[in-house]
Amino acid sequence: MKRKVNISIFVIIFSIICYSIFFNGFFGVNSIEIQESDKSYNAGIKTTDKKQIAEIMGILNRANKITFTKYKIAGKSKYKIQLEYRDKTKENLHFYENFGKNTTLITSNKCSCYYKINSRQTKKIFQLLLN
Repeated sequence: MKRKVNISIFVIIFSIICYSIFFNGFFGVNSIEIQESDKSYNAGIKTTDKKQIAEIMGILNRANKITFTKYKIAGKSKYKIQLEYRDKTKENLHFYENFGKNTTLITSNKCSCYYKINSRQTKKIFQLLLN
């Protein structure tokens, strides 16, 4: 009995650690709207296709999350994306391409963290949303 309790506790702790490492919290999205940064969201391209949303959320959930670093960003982002969740809340993501070698930096208005993805993932997100 004691062995089963120890194994159960280990599995629970391992699951929590894996969840916190491999998941950035992008879930429950109903629609995604992309827009150039200098324009309003009303003029953007909006998608509600579940397959496209799932693929984009998969990329964002696998992004490298940076929490204890602050960047002073000198340039402007080319595109911004607005995520609308099931509870009607919205999150704005700004994409700073060429932030580093083969790297795109993503900022969010909901958290004080950053996300990094590679240029291939960035191209895939823009291809799904702009076509």
